[in-house]
Amino acid sequence: MIALWWMGALDAQAGKTTKIEQALAAYEGGDASAWEDASERHGKVSEKFAEQPPTDPVRQSLAVLAGRMYLARASREPAEAAGALEQALTSLEQAAAMPLDAALRAQAEVTTTQLASTLVAALTNQVEGKAWDEAAVTVAQCVRATALADTLGQRDDARTAAWRKLATRVAVQAGDVVAAREHYGSLHELTGTWDGALGVKVARKLAEITSPTDATTFLWPILEAMPTDEALLRAWVELSLAAKDPDAGTARLDGVYAQLVTSKSGALLLGELYDSLGRRDQARAAYEALLAQEPSNIQANEALARFWLASARTTRSTLDDESAARRPSKETKQLQATVQADLLHADERATAALAANPDDRALHALLLEILVDRQAALPKGDKGAKALEERVAGARAKLAALPEGP
Repeated sequence: MIALWWMGALDAQAGKTTKIEQALAAYEGGDASAWEDASERHGKVSEKFAEQPPTDPVRQSLAVLAGRMYLARASREPAEAAGALEQALTSLEQAAAMPLDAALRAQAEVTTTQLASTLVAALTNQVEGKAWDEAAVTVAQCVRATALADTLGQRDDARTAAWRKLATRVAVQAGDVVAAREHYGSLHELTGTWDGALGVKVARKLAEITSPTDATTFLWPILEAMPTDEALLRAWVELSLAAKDPDAGTARLDGVYAQLVTSKSGALLLGELYDSLGRRDQARAAYEALLAQEPSNIQANEALARFWLASARTTRSTLDDESAARRPSKETKQLQATVQADLLHADERATAALAANPDDRALHALLLEILVDRQAALPKGDKGAKALEERVAGARAKLAALPEGP
């Protein structure tokens, strides 16, 4: 008799939420007007059972139902989504704290999974739309939703990794380097890999907020795992210069030189980065390695033209310095020959670059500079003076005929 009474009581209690379930089903089926019915009925029953203990089946059902209702509301009413998602999350947190039976727990698990996925989708849209304030709120909700999913045995590392990645960007945007590092570290733990591009964002923000040295310390293990990653190498060199430690940048490039120099993109990267570090000889070697693979490469030819022009001008300044009067004539002639040879190399490289890109105004300006310097470096009475003079005139005319840049 007692068992029959208890079952009857449970049926009666379950009946308290039947009409709410029906109204919710109608709303989920597309009947917008059913929301008011579901909401009103839920409110009335909740008032009656507000003082009941967490073990009460109706109170438990109401908590799970609220989670389902507000999740449905968020998906159907975008303007109310933010508030509805918060209410859904709060309701499910309350439900998870109760001793739910198997059926209610299953409902809570499914709804929590849907809610967590909805929050990640919302966060994705907010980050892509640069709605950073809204995104910060959603990140906090994702933290709670993940804890809730773990409580209900619905852990999903892929989903957590997705929002942790987005949360890192939100924290970087806000200048919260502590949160950025925490999210980024969690992302690494979840995936077992490093996100190089995202790591660069964190490192640059660290350099801005704390110091370039902190940034290179942060970047070190990531670069160790991906030593030839272009974005990481560029950031490392940039931060090494900011930290006034160009040797750290050079050492890193030296360590991957053999791996990179055999490809065109790798050799170009090495040339550019050595150049930025002021390591001109290493840059020249990398550019020459690139030309060995692609003789017409415009960037390498232009870079080498500038290298040889700078080298000639450095030597030329030595010819004209205070020690010029005391220098033996033989040494002076050797220096003059070096200037002429360097300028000839520069001429060859600039001409090769123009052959591949004949309408580039900057390249024509560079060639004219080199030709003018060659003219100035020629000894009096040189047989090539007339031909060089004609080339200078032609280069001036060509440059004047080209449209000005933007």
